[in-house]
Amino acid sequence: MKNSILLLSLILISATCSEKKISIDEVNKESLLAIAHIQNHNIDVYDKYINATITIYTQEKNESQNAPLGSGFFVNSHGHADTCYHVVLGKEKIAVRMGNFEKFYSGKIEKVDKENDLALVRIDFKEDKPKELKYINPKPNIKPATGSFFYSISSPNGFQGTLVQGMISKDIRNGGDPAQPLQSFLQLDKGVHQ
Repeated sequence: MKNSILLLSLILISATCSEKKISIDEVNKESLLAIAHIQNHNIDVYDKYINATITIYTQEKNESQNAPLGSGFFVNSHGHADTCYHVVLGKEKIAVRMGNFEKFYSGKIEKVDKENDLALVRIDFKEDKPKELKYINPKPNIKPATGSFFYSISSPNGFQGTLVQGMISKDIRNGGDPAQPLQSFLQLDKGVHQ
């Protein structure tokens, strides 16, 4: 993140200096304001979406034995969440912990899309459903492309609620790369799960 901020500062400084002749103090002030704006936006994104995210665990009899498998996010207020198919592959039952990290809930795999590595799971809240269940409504009209920015709130290696910001560096979907016709993915400039 510090490298991203430094790189952005350098880009802003060069762009600002090339547009007009100004002092270095003015450049520093403008750069710091831009960085502060970006940092505040990152914090706003995190605060808005952290409670819409989930961490998925194997479901064991003893909660202390739960092993984190991956992440996902709620897509509606009924307790349905999306995750990656490879996260739940071979699992009959899963446990889910919401972004607020308070409790474990049981989850059931409802649908899978192996080709696109997607799975829909349903969380069983029983009588303990939160009053307001935060969710992310995927926008079908937003088409990610090379150069698009993204955020990921996930749980790499069990570190729940980790925020990553990055950019799509290559769009290789639907046969976008003739050298690899069976490959279909978005290449990111950051490791989301490192």
